[in-house]
Amino acid sequence: MASTESKGMTPHEAQRREYMLQLTPFRPFLWLWGTVWMVEAVLEYKLYIHMLGWVQPVLYVVTALLMIVLASVQRGEKKNGAAGSGGLQLPGAARIRPWLTAAVPVIPVIVLLILLYRFGATEGHFLLFAQAAVISAFLLIAGLLAARELLLPGVLLFAITLLMGIQYLGYSPIVLTWFKGLSLITAAFVLGRRQAFAAKEEEGNPL
Repeated sequence: MASTESKGMTPHEAQRREYMLQLTPFRPFLWLWGTVWMVEAVLEYKLYIHMLGWVQPVLYVVTALLMIVLASVQRGEKKNGAAGSGGLQLPGAARIRPWLTAAVPVIPVIVLLILLYRFGATEGHFLLFAQAAVISAFLLIAGLLAARELLLPGVLLFAITLLMGIQYLGYSPIVLTWFKGLSLITAAFVLGRRQAFAAKEEEGNPL
């Protein structure tokens, strides 16, 4: 990996860039599940809530098969590529800070789920709310550590999850499924842009 001095980056910027590059291999999976969930939300809206029947299982099975194919392709690319730099090497104190940063959004997400469950706001839809909360936490963590553009969709999904739980539970299967998908697609798009910018920086700063 090129030194931060050769790229004109501070150590903090180099850390953020490295975290972003470590997330980019997940982009195909973000696109895939984001698209699947948005399609599922449209089908639920058109076919009425809980009336998907065999469509949903088939959709998920096809998605799982595509994930296996994508994982196999990525594994092949890694074998054919270079050995790699071994990831970002940080001193002990610097390794602790990302974990503390990641804890910041995780705590309110856990509190949100506990409160919604405690007051029966997720009746019959706890898994759906848990998925939305986990994705919200992922976006917030990725935003804090790698790409700040992901903070906004993370906050929005958190707010929508809270709103659906306390006010519009009946619409949650459609609304949360749609925004889960939209959030993942947004994350894939942002990471793709960041990866493209990083590639241009590499071209402009040859070793």
